[in-house]
Amino acid sequence: MGEIKLPLSALIKPVVTVTPVLDPNNLTEEEIARIKALLEENNTFPEGTEIIVSKDASVSIKYPDGSIDLILPAEIVKQADTTAPAITDDAKGNIVVAPTKEAVEFVVTYVDNNGKAQLVVVTKGADGKWTTTAKAVIVDPVTGQVIIPGSAIKPGTVVTAYSKDMAGNVSDLNSAEVEAVDANNPAAGVKVKSVTSTSNANKSTKKAKQLPNTGEKATSATSLGLAVLGMGLALFAAKRKKDEEEA
Repeated sequence: MGEIKLPLSALIKPVVTVTPVLDPNNLTEEEIARIKALLEENNTFPEGTEIIVSKDASVSIKYPDGSIDLILPAEIVKQADTTAPAITDDAKGNIVVAPTKEAVEFVVTYVDNNGKAQLVVVTKGADGKWTTTAKAVIVDPVTGQVIIPGSAIKPGTVVTAYSKDMAGNVSDLNSAEVEAVDANNPAAGVKVKSVTSTSNANKSTKKAKQLPNTGEKATSATSLGLAVLGMGLALFAAKRKKDEEEA
């Protein structure tokens, strides 16, 4: 009786990395390429092995002997979290920006007291610690939370934030209009007046955009904040475009 030779699919157990994607049922060409590259990087398949990644995230690995491994979508992709970093104030006159759990990098813009747009890039290192080269902000190395001193921000302007995950997916954008805590005391810092969240599809959801006790939409302060946002986003847009191109 001859020796029974097992198919390669019975001998090889592919190492799989779960990749966050924007739509698990309709992968982009870039996402397909990323998943294939990760499989090739994490495994040493026999020469002649063919990896086929479908748009619905199902994966077939065809070995040289004709045997096939099938990987289910749920085993290799998950829905990306595109929630934008939260922008709040700490009730002490400072602005606080907090990344989401999946973020490995996030970008913050604000306008300083001289009217100059400032760009802050915060990254999570291989050791899990968060850092930035920006001098004017405080970063918690464990949580990634960024504190922008209120004394460094021009009242009536806009603070923005977005993030990237490990797969390069870019989150939605949060834009927070800030106002002085006490118009007669600049040292009191600023607080968040309203927040606008804009999705990657460029759809906006506006929150708390009404003046207190009137029910009317904010006008002058909002217009000023959005005008300054346009100036501040000169740096932000260039950075975000680059991130999306790299994703």
